[in-house]
Amino acid sequence: MNDVINSDKPLKLTDNIWWVGHFIEGDSFQCHSYLIENGTESILFDPGSRLTFSRTFSKVEQIIPFSHIKYFVVHHQDPDITGALDIIDELNSREDALIISHWRAMALLKHLNLKMPMVCVESMDWTLKAGERELEFVFTPYLHFPGAFCTYDKTTGSLFSSDLMGGFTDGFSLFAKDETYLESIKMFHEHYMPSREILAFAVDKIQKLPLKFIFPQHGSIIREDLIPFILEQLKNMDCGLYLLTQTSTDIKKLSMLNRFMNDFMQTLVFHRYFDTTARELLNHISRIIPAESLKFIIHKEDDSWSLLQEQNRFEGVDHKPDETILKAFAGSSTSSEIVFDKDRVILPLKESDTQKVFAFALIRLSRAMEMDSELNSILQNIADPLCIALERELMQQQIDAEKQSFYELSIKDTLTGLYNRTYMNETLPRIFSHHDRGLLKGIALLMMDLDHFKSVNDTFGHNVGDVVLKKAAHTIVSHLREGDIAVRVGGEEFAVFLILDDSKSAEATAERIRAAVEAIDFSEHMGDKKQTISGGLALRQMNESVEDIFSRADACLYKAKKEGRNRITRCE
Repeated sequence: MNDVINSDKPLKLTDNIWWVGHFIEGDSFQCHSYLIENGTESILFDPGSRLTFSRTFSKVEQIIPFSHIKYFVVHHQDPDITGALDIIDELNSREDALIISHWRAMALLKHLNLKMPMVCVESMDWTLKAGERELEFVFTPYLHFPGAFCTYDKTTGSLFSSDLMGGFTDGFSLFAKDETYLESIKMFHEHYMPSREILAFAVDKIQKLPLKFIFPQHGSIIREDLIPFILEQLKNMDCGLYLLTQTSTDIKKLSMLNRFMNDFMQTLVFHRYFDTTARELLNHISRIIPAESLKFIIHKEDDSWSLLQEQNRFEGVDHKPDETILKAFAGSSTSSEIVFDKDRVILPLKESDTQKVFAFALIRLSRAMEMDSELNSILQNIADPLCIALERELMQQQIDAEKQSFYELSIKDTLTGLYNRTYMNETLPRIFSHHDRGLLKGIALLMMDLDHFKSVNDTFGHNVGDVVLKKAAHTIVSHLREGDIAVRVGGEEFAVFLILDDSKSAEATAERIRAAVEAIDFSEHMGDKKQTISGGLALRQMNESVEDIFSRADACLYKAKKEGRNRITRCE
């Protein structure tokens, strides 16, 4: 690579990686776009803004047809990266082209109303395989926004670092010349990144990668010989210092406040669970004001409110806020002033991307105190890490909800909604163990089979067969108690595990199910044809295995069918 370059031309950086960005004269905030030339699965990183994209497009076309780009990696949602997406959306002629980003950025990018589909790196398992090329997405949260990430190209050892390792430069300087580039990085990071601890956390992850190049979106490209030095210095960079207060210039107060903020951020980094984090944050806040409790109230998209407090382990419950909070929220579109309300502080919290108030931290005080400009400034600084903590918790709750949703899909039959064999095999050993230890009075297995179900499919079609299965399953579940387990074993066969108080209750439940299935109205689908069900009922014996009770219940089911169907036969 030659340091003397023509900025109007694309520049090949390493194996099939090109610089296709553009420098605006007089702008120290130079922005870079990069292209991985990869046939018809080429990748464009951070396409750029309306100010720069025409030059980027021209450079790309000097290398490959623009239509060869399949993937557009967008590291964050800021306009210097995404301003040109609507232009790209119009230029794109491929049905398989994708915009790749983090879900947190995509929550905003959806407002561009693009035709091109977007996919989040989480759903891709943080990996992109484009032909023979494999890219790894590296999560670097809060640098500079909650969903920030970098992209690592395994083929060349190149890291597309977005804002990390970026800098302010005088004039056009595509490559960092020596260690003095650190000063450019400092100017950029100290005001842009939230804390040294969060920055160090991300750098530790990056240091584990075998790097040969770092391609930031801003500043200068860092070659292999400078990378160890730059990364090590970043780990100790004290970010956000001059934002700590708007009023005091007392170095001792600033030092105290700096230690306080560092402790605050360490709590966020090192504590995983939000209830622990909230208690630690309250301890830190108590060092500067007489705080005795901390809770959060969140305004949700459906205009309802949720309260997170220690009494509910900060899990969130529906809540109706008082008039003071409603008034503060109503005025939050034009102001986000801290409210002192008798013995509490109402601290507005803003979304890190939109800067709109979405929640309030409620700090209960042990005694009244007077508000002054310096205290107001300190509390304003507390709002940022509190917001980070809360956003992180809400993000985790969403992830947990998605995990639960995926788990539900994995253990339930998609047609009937009943549990499947996987769940049954996971759950039965535990339930049977409870029975053997005397924790349950009894367990019964009711094996059931829809009578002459094949003729339903043959006569009326599989769509009607599906309707019969779903209605039968719904009817079965409607006659069960909490704790009973209904499973679709396969085809038209069901297994129901009944938790018993006595054996007669099992027989009564089985008979109610049989009668209810027979009473289902299928006239819309099958005319006057009724659907019946046969069943075999077995009471579990102590220490009986899953295989043995299934064998007995299945034998009873066979007997019920042999004796004429539409009946329940109990095993002796």
